[in-house]
Amino acid sequence: FCFSKVSEAFEECDRIHLNIRTMAESPWPVLYGTIGFGAGFIFFAIILILSSMCGGLTKSELSIGVVVSGISFVCLWLMWIMAWMHQWHPLVFPEYPVDTN
Repeated sequence: FCFSKVSEAFEECDRIHLNIRTMAESPWPVLYGTIGFGAGFIFFAIILILSSMCGGLTKSELSIGVVVSGISFVCLWLMWIMAWMHQWHPLVFPEYPVDTN
């Protein structure tokens, strides 16, 4: 009874590992995410420029806003890309060295 549960668990882990491997072979999510963060920055920059045109922001406030939003988007992108890269090729099972003695 116990061995059948263990073999079922290993089969499930193999299925999960195959799913992860097929997902991990494609770098397209990095490109799409980077484009999304770039589009988000452009969106906020346009909002800042429009609010400056309407008289809501001075020129110095506009430049500070663009710099702060740019730095924020770069930091958010770095955090996202690091988290994504760490999950791209996960270590599902530890690989122990084989003892040849």
